[in-house]
Amino acid sequence: MEFEIPDVSPETVLQVAEGVQLAARNGRDRLTTQELARYINKSNEAARRGAIAAEQLGWLQREAGMCRSPKSHEVALAAVQQRPVVFRQALQRYRPFLLFVTLLSRGSSSSDSARKASVILRVPGDPKIAEKSLRSWGAYAGVLTSGARVGLSEVEDGLPPDYILRLAEALKDELRAKIYVIDKVGPDVLSWVDDDVLDSLCGAMGMHEKHPAQAVEEAGKALEDVLRNACAHRGLDGRQKNGIGSLATLLQENGSLTDKHKQIACGLAAVRTMGAHGKDKQTLERWTVRSDAALESILLTISTIRSLWSGLERGEQVF
Repeated sequence: MEFEIPDVSPETVLQVAEGVQLAARNGRDRLTTQELARYINKSNEAARRGAIAAEQLGWLQREAGMCRSPKSHEVALAAVQQRPVVFRQALQRYRPFLLFVTLLSRGSSSSDSARKASVILRVPGDPKIAEKSLRSWGAYAGVLTSGARVGLSEVEDGLPPDYILRLAEALKDELRAKIYVIDKVGPDVLSWVDDDVLDSLCGAMGMHEKHPAQAVEEAGKALEDVLRNACAHRGLDGRQKNGIGSLATLLQENGSLTDKHKQIACGLAAVRTMGAHGKDKQTLERWTVRSDAALESILLTISTIRSLWSGLERGEQVF
């Protein structure tokens, strides 16, 4: 996905998304920019910027001056007082914002964080515009304070349904997990892994206490995806390879992976099978994965992905 951060308010973004999604729910496949401008009662330029941002957040798709809605209609279905939570849910999946708040949490200034995120993720345009939008979006969503410091503020009182409150609490935990994972892998590695890898690692972090076996499996998925992508980028056919070990072996035999990296990957593959498989074929007993061991395995997986990036992309032996 190519990123673009226009100068537009969150309210305008939501109004544009609402218009397209309501049209879809009432038999209109798509709307023009001019129609959206009339819908939001603003200029064509405001509608265009709102459509760009809404597409970035996954709420619509733009094609040849037309905007159409995907299957999801969460904006159109949300009450006005629920929209900050809906906005936050989308924002916490948006990679430029995640990197921005991660850099803020490290102590970088708002302007430095926006500039660095723009460079790393190849966001075109003026970083000052990106900073302005990311700050206003984060403040509207309740993530950032007016001083642009990371602040997981409480949900506004009076949101009607209980599920909105539960969702808001879950989003706080999700953001904390994503900030931690991005901070641990580092900004450079963030641009190397895809969203599925990031989601699996964050999901694993979130479930390691209550569901340690599933957490280990999720972390294993992330590592397998990284290795499979690395094979594809090097023109290696990994389609017939099943699992972490066989993919690591393919990369090692090609000369792309060191023996040490292969050994670490195979060790993590063994831990993954403890969580994913049934009875051990040797003992005919199931493995029990403890929560502390699951967390340690997840952290080792993240460190391994970071080390794989150093080796595969920079030719460095760093762990």
